[in-house]
This record gives sequence, C-alpha cells and structure tokens, in this order.
Amino acid sequence: MTDNYRLEQAIAWHLANNFIPPQPVELTDYCIEAINACNDNDPDRAISLPGGVTVTAGELVSDLRLEDLIKGN
Repeated sequence: MTDNYRLEQAIAWHLANNFIPPQPVELTDYCIEAINACNDNDPDRAISLPGGVTVTAGELVSDLRLEDLIKGN
C-alpha cells in the first residue's frame, strides 16, 4: 500500500464518520489538494470545489478538521 492510498482511506473514513451528516467521500481529492498546499506553506491557494465554489486550502483544512494531517502539527 502506498502512503497516498493510506491518506485517501484515512480522509474518506474521516469524512464519513466524524461529521453529522457525513461529508461526501468525493471531497477526498480536494482534501488532499488542500493538505498538500498547506504542507507547501501555501494555505491561501485556491481550491475549486464542485458547484463553482472556491475556498482557500486553509479554509478547507479548517472546515473539514484536517489539521492533524498537516506536517508539523
């Protein structure tokens, strides 16, 4: 198993089990994009979500409580 696969599985589980109502598993790739941006010290990078919604990487990480997946946290 690759680290990326494990990250995808961890995020998918997190989205499905740590929110009421559960967040769509389809957000996984956007979450990884946001995590990578934050790990690259670019939390202001724009992440375009379905439906024409754009948020910053930092906002997505915060909104979906992904801080534990950022290096150095």
